[in-house]
Amino acid sequence: MTAKVTLREMLAGGEQVWAPCIYDCLSAKVVEMVGYKALMLSSMEAAISMCGVPDGMMNSEELVWTVSRIAASSPLPLVVDAESGGATPLDVYRLCQRLAQAGAMGVTIEDTGGHWFADFDAGDGSLMDAAVWATNIKAAASALRGTDCLLIARTNSKGGGLLESASYMGRALGIEEAIRRCTMGLDAGADMTLIMDINHADCMDEVREVSKRVPGWKMYPDIKADDGVPDVDLDEILSYGFNFVTNHAALKSAMKGMLEYQKANFANRSTKYSENDDFGLGHNYLGDAFKDWVDRAAEFKRYRASLGG
Repeated sequence: MTAKVTLREMLAGGEQVWAPCIYDCLSAKVVEMVGYKALMLSSMEAAISMCGVPDGMMNSEELVWTVSRIAASSPLPLVVDAESGGATPLDVYRLCQRLAQAGAMGVTIEDTGGHWFADFDAGDGSLMDAAVWATNIKAAASALRGTDCLLIARTNSKGGGLLESASYMGRALGIEEAIRRCTMGLDAGADMTLIMDINHADCMDEVREVSKRVPGWKMYPDIKADDGVPDVDLDEILSYGFNFVTNHAALKSAMKGMLEYQKANFANRSTKYSENDDFGLGHNYLGDAFKDWVDRAAEFKRYRASLGG
């Protein structure tokens, strides 16, 4: 595999990087085949698909193992949702160090602790104190210094959307606190910031406000569409500094296909439905995706023949 173009190099060149969320080597390969230039490992999708557990329960060993396999198999730069990164700054430091060594070219560290299914609204302080989170960002930045892996400081403090339950002592803190935390994240050494829950149909006022008050590279979380209407225009948000965007499609599309095939085969008591589709070379449904392995095998076969074997 040739040397990867790093995510930092792409962003420094002025382009907007769209990295679909993936969860394993196969979903990464599909994203590459379509033409995208980067990958985002979804902690939720990886936890469900690789470990069979809810979001937030994938441990560090499982995460590092998954990252190492995907990064080794794909020529695209991989950004990793590392959630909070651990319970202490030293935990965050070591995890980020290991993720960079495993091949990650970007890591997000957030300010939410616990699991998504916890009783956040009971006032158990699921959102970290800003100083605690900023210290974790400092630890992550120290671990990633001198590597090709950039650091994204993610805050869930705004609340009010997908992370409505992510609150500090039972209350969402709003856009002002989210902007304040972004500034703290940058001061602690982050390369990019991410405010969750600004991705909605009427988000442009918040996009412009964040652009005015938060310097540097910004990530837009999971572009979406409602009733066929996109929540944002990619070119427009790029003009406001949002040069890294993600979206969720891989796991739900895989689930849709698997359910459709298996339901039809089960109902028909045969495989006639699923056999109607062929994606490439016989059982190798990826077609030319693994052509390099086929070529390598042929090279070794020729060498053996040249030795009379």
